[in-house]
Amino acid sequence: MGKVSKYGRRYAYKVRHKYRQDPFAFLILWALFLSAIFLIFAFRGLIAVNFMKKIDLSPVASEDLSSTSIIEDVASTNNSN
Repeated sequence: MGKVSKYGRRYAYKVRHKYRQDPFAFLILWALFLSAIFLIFAFRGLIAVNFMKKIDLSPVASEDLSSTSIIEDVASTNNSN
């Protein structure tokens, strides 16, 4: 457990040291990183569309139209009797 706390302290020291050297660049890098993550989540639908296959639904639509026309034909013959 001692190694974990030493590593955490060492990492915190390195981050503080980098921030002291150039705070403006440090903040700009974090802002760019966070904005890139935000853009990925904001446009994840558009990104996913590029990698998905297009699904053709035209046969399903024609089946629906043909089944409704059959039902209408049967109903009209029943009403004429």
